[in-house]
Amino acid sequence: MWAKHKQSDKQSGFTIVELLIVIVVIGILAAIVIVAYNGIQGRARDSRRTNDAASIIKALELYRIDYGQYPASNGSSTPGVNVPPGYPGVSSLYSYSYATDSSWLYYLVAAGYLKTAPKDPVNSPTQYYIYRAFNTGIGVECPDPAYALRMTAYDLAADVPTNLTTANLQTTCPSAPGWTTSGVAAVFSSIKN
Repeated sequence: MWAKHKQSDKQSGFTIVELLIVIVVIGILAAIVIVAYNGIQGRARDSRRTNDAASIIKALELYRIDYGQYPASNGSSTPGVNVPPGYPGVSSLYSYSYATDSSWLYYLVAAGYLKTAPKDPVNSPTQYYIYRAFNTGIGVECPDPAYALRMTAYDLAADVPTNLTTANLQTTCPSAPGWTTSGVAAVFSSIKN
């Protein structure tokens, strides 16, 4: 007669080692995706900063063609009145992208050169835009009129455009702010040095 084969009591399935290997592989893939995603976000923000600078510079130059000077950088009678807590101090000589009183590039928006004033994608106490116009009294050593636009912090230093003012603006114009393009800060200016 046929011998009956005893069925094994062993159940089929994955061993603990196999499960651990799968979990480790999934963890490694997830880490790679997260790192790549964060890098993509930073590059996207930096690309927007460069595009914002190009839009602002184009609007500034069109304004200068029409009016013979750059728009005043103190966009309201009390610039920076509604500055959020924790932001750097403000000066009435500058226009800040974090101002909540609509003084940021006020004249460019009011005259229709910009639909809205571009702001830094993060727009925080450490990442914002700042603008200063020099239309009179900048000194004989500087072009008159002139402007300076600063993007305070790109996410990646490699994304900072290379065709920028790299020396301290005060090298050419002692009355200008001491801004330089270095590290992750970018300075766009009609003052060339």
